Amino acid sequence: MRIPIASPINSMELTRVGNDVRRDSKQEDFRGMLARMQSEGHLRRTTRPISPRHLSALCDQAPTAVLCESVEDYDAPVVGGLYRTRARTASALGWPEAELGARFAKAIARPVPPVTISDAPCQDY
Repeated sequence: MRIPIASPINSMELTRVGNDVRRDSKQEDFRGMLARMQSEGHLRRTTRPISPRHLSALCDQAPTAVLCESVEDYDAPVVGGLYRTRARTASALGWPEAELGARFAKAIARPVPPVTISDAPCQDY
């Protein structure tokens, strides 16, 4: 299965504020997040087959997050290193990097209760 990260971000409206890209909607799927991170330069893709035993080292040493489209002996792509730096974390969340601390503190103070559903797109694989 290939993740089409070059596709549009699911009707997501983005606003650029200085060097930050902000989401105008609260809903964005994982593929949309990967596409945005790639467009911001925080994610690189590789189609070259990668051994699973090298994934950890690759993600640790790469200057960006990495999407491995072909992992030997697996049918699914693997992405790693999404939250390795503050800049990548901010990019993944669609937040300005300067607001990370305040937003995490606010989220911890007001947790959202979990919602259980019976079917989800992640179960379609």
